[in-house]
Amino acid sequence: MDHRGQEKLIGDAFLRQVELLNDPRIIYVSFDFHRQCQGRKFENVNILTEGISNIINDLSWFRLTEGVVMNWQEGVPRVNCMDCLDRTNLVQAAIARNVLERQVKRRLLPSPSTP
Repeated sequence: MDHRGQEKLIGDAFLRQVELLNDPRIIYVSFDFHRQCQGRKFENVNILTEGISNIINDLSWFRLTEGVVMNWQEGVPRVNCMDCLDRTNLVQAAIARNVLERQVKRRLLPSPSTP
């Protein structure tokens, strides 16, 4: 979120509402996409995904193995760009890639019961 002008006003108001809710399940993270990715450096979205990797990890994902629930998903990330669905989708895709990489790594690792 741009930290000046209208975006700052809206961002500050949103943050106040999150703080008023005082719900530990709601984690608000602001990311200035325009500044971080200036000059079409979209790979800089990794700054965000690396910064929230512990949050993404804590949300986990649902996993069912042979009819047994192995993992419960604990939440969902909510992404919103104030003026561009493409940027929203780019960040969502980066988060999804992060989760997919974790899933693949977990799938490729031997389970604790494997000799």
